[in-house]
Amino acid sequence: MGHGRRATAAGAAVLLTLALVACGSEEPVATNPSPTDTPAASETPSTGDTPATDGTPTPGSEGLNGPWAADPGQSERVQAALVAKGYTCTRHSDTAMDLRLCSYGKKYPIKQGFEPTDHAALTLLADQAGTVIAAELQAQGHGDTTLDLRRAMVSQILPAADVEVFLAGGEKLTWGMYVPSDPRGSRLEKVLVKKGFSGAFAPNSAPLTTTKEQALPKLTATGMKCHFEDGLSTEPDRLECTDSKFDAIMNEPPFDARATFTVVDEPAGINKIVVMAEHGEVPSTSNAMRRMTPHIGAIDPALKEISDWAVAGINGPSREAYFGPWRVTFQRVGGSTSFYSVTIAHQKAIGVMA
Repeated sequence: MGHGRRATAAGAAVLLTLALVACGSEEPVATNPSPTDTPAASETPSTGDTPATDGTPTPGSEGLNGPWAADPGQSERVQAALVAKGYTCTRHSDTAMDLRLCSYGKKYPIKQGFEPTDHAALTLLADQAGTVIAAELQAQGHGDTTLDLRRAMVSQILPAADVEVFLAGGEKLTWGMYVPSDPRGSRLEKVLVKKGFSGAFAPNSAPLTTTKEQALPKLTATGMKCHFEDGLSTEPDRLECTDSKFDAIMNEPPFDARATFTVVDEPAGINKIVVMAEHGEVPSTSNAMRRMTPHIGAIDPALKEISDWAVAGINGPSREAYFGPWRVTFQRVGGSTSFYSVTIAHQKAIGVMA
């Protein structure tokens, strides 16, 4: 099932080659393709898009073009600067876009039962020349580190005067605007957009060929207990599984302990997987994640690389990466209750929804 490129999903083959470009992290380094590789013309997939007729720039095999001020090579410079600060950057497999994700995570020693952590992620959309035209920032630290994380990311994109306006909560910048990505939605979900750029674009992505019904016997074969769950009015139906070995401690304090493995699909196949564990004791949480996370690869061999990456980082801080068309997020929150999750989903549209 195909979809349009603008503010809607898109259809393409699933490619799961990780394009890691940073060093000094625990992630496995893969090579093909790297974020700086440019496919030959014969290797560039055809998008099959109909050009927009309203003046909004449209991505094609040659990349995004538009009336904004050019800053060639900016996306590479931003990436290099963040890698030097300890970030790990990956690139989406859709070659019609320069779409990058730079992620940072750090753990601090546990104090009074609380585990301080820092996490930051910068999603960049650039045109064919590397000019950044849209960016989304996420930053969650402790104390003053949240502001420091935001400054570290935004200062690579904006002029110095704009950085101060941005950090003070301003929205009108000489570079562009910092506005809600969906004018009809929450004002907390914002995006930086460059002057001259409009619209929102989603990269080419396609679901797995495996459906949640086909995933059921594969997951129950691992010893998990599974059942189908009807979605609410705004949620899709899903396959919900639990870690049977975790059941023995479910009724021990804290009583909100849980460990679930959720699979969501569209008619063509699976398009989202969420593995989550929560418990008052960190070892119980991490052990549940270590048992469940490898089962990601049991659903479809194409997911094994993601599964290995997630398992390898369970004891580390929160982090994110692109694996082909998939955005994979590992979240770790430590407090009175430890919470871990791995989410595998397609990248949503970048920009401002019409």
